[in-house]
Amino acid sequence: MPGTLRRLAIALATLALLVPLTSGAAAALKTGELAPAFTAKTVGGKKIALADYKGKSAVLLNFYANF
Repeated sequence: MPGTLRRLAIALATLALLVPLTSGAAAALKTGELAPAFTAKTVGGKKIALADYKGKSAVLLNFYANF
């Protein structure tokens, strides 16, 4: 039993170390690259798209969570 618990702990620790290395690596943008097109819903339920703001000097996106 102690050997099984130790293997489980090692497996979980390895997983915890490897997951952050793979998440989002392909999605990173370099300075000067264009943002990918996307759509989202506002708090009021209205759909908006990044393309709606084409030509504007700046677009501020505020992401928040309420737990």
